[in-house]
Amino acid sequence: MTPASRIVCVSAIVLFLFDVSAARVWTGDVSLQSSANDGESVQSTAFGFRHGGRIEFRATCTRFGNENVNLRILMCPSDQATNIKSSGGSIFQSICVARRRDLSCKSYPVDVSFLHNLNETQLQMERRKFSADGFFDAFLMKCNNDDDSLRNFTRRKIITCSYRLALYNPDDEHLSSDEIPLPFVYLVITAVWSFGMALWLFNWYFFRKHSNSLHRTLTLVPLLAIATALVQFYHWKLISSQGVPSDWLNNLKNVFYSFQTGFLFLVLMLAGEGWCVCHFKVSIYKWIGMIVMFIAITASIMCIAWVHEYFLAFAVCCCVFVIYKSLRWSTKNVNNLVRQKRYAENWVKQLDLKFLSSLTVQDQISAKIHLYKSFRCVVVIWAGLSAFAICVVIFVTQLVWIRSLIMEVSQFVMSLSVVLFFRLQDFSPYKSIRVETPLNDYVALIGPLNSSTGLPAVYLAEEEDKNKVPTTRKCKETSV
Repeated sequence: MTPASRIVCVSAIVLFLFDVSAARVWTGDVSLQSSANDGESVQSTAFGFRHGGRIEFRATCTRFGNENVNLRILMCPSDQATNIKSSGGSIFQSICVARRRDLSCKSYPVDVSFLHNLNETQLQMERRKFSADGFFDAFLMKCNNDDDSLRNFTRRKIITCSYRLALYNPDDEHLSSDEIPLPFVYLVITAVWSFGMALWLFNWYFFRKHSNSLHRTLTLVPLLAIATALVQFYHWKLISSQGVPSDWLNNLKNVFYSFQTGFLFLVLMLAGEGWCVCHFKVSIYKWIGMIVMFIAITASIMCIAWVHEYFLAFAVCCCVFVIYKSLRWSTKNVNNLVRQKRYAENWVKQLDLKFLSSLTVQDQISAKIHLYKSFRCVVVIWAGLSAFAICVVIFVTQLVWIRSLIMEVSQFVMSLSVVLFFRLQDFSPYKSIRVETPLNDYVALIGPLNSSTGLPAVYLAEEEDKNKVPTTRKCKETSV
């Protein structure tokens, strides 16, 4: 359980924990004290305004004791809004009585449009221009007149309002200033993955005779990435135009992202295990284990979005286990390949073999060793990129499009690296290695491993007469 494993698995799911696809049209209920100056937050997340933004507010409240009660929308910078939320209603008393010079808040009156019935009052504030730039939070604030406080108190202690707050940037843009580039970002990501998919299919057409099951499995990596990026693009376009995300589109986004992440970890396990590279058969127990881990990671990421963030602990445990097994299997494959290379060199030396082809058996084994060493290095590099991405996500809270882009780039680098390393290519030179036929016939016997060198003892038996079935052979043991 290495630190790199923890970093990689957390980075793969951290984007879910910082999902910023909340509505830009806020609705809900708020309760205000009738007998005192009071206020309440009506916005769950900060909204970034560009110059020329607008505010629209509507509410249906319980009937006031005095219809001329002063209700206002208070817009405060996000850094000051945090202090206002923690201080409670006392700060609204000071804001109503005397203007706070230490606050950069702006207030806008909310007018009573009509009486809905005897028990409710309809309030409305038409689109009001908001000229400030930056990130702001909205509060519904009630300021009482001194002569109305007692009458309001005797009539009703609590005023309850059901509200709808809509915030706009110029051109009726619902996205916050740091989210406006997101549709373009995901459109570019879709185009990049589509171009990569076209290159993959083009490469497949030329080298399709060398394809195996691993290559067919890797085809799903860009397909899932394209599907996820497309859903993300339409998801943000819908919020941009309507202000509220579609439930089914949001759920579809979560499903595609969960499968993309789970499948990436499955590919890491298959690649690290050496399937279709070092051997073509995987034990049934390993297959069951890999499928179970794929289902566990995919389901846990869905549960983080739909149930509770407590499933993060289970998801992290699954990811750590997958990364650990991938690195362990790849290291085991490297060790086995190094041992095979030493065996091959020993055979070539003792049998005095001459290769007629440009590539030798040692070259074939060396290529696989280089492949798995590069694979392990990419995992380490991915861990570094993911650690940087996590720091950006945690500390840069208001540049949403940069956070999303860094997380997408991190996953793109890992997916692209695996696809490039294990891509289809011309393997015919490795399949046509030719050896010069020796003048004498040999029979080679491999004995037990030498305890000092770790290599087998090679016994060479030279036949005395090739035309007869030999009864005896001159054997000699060669030390390595």
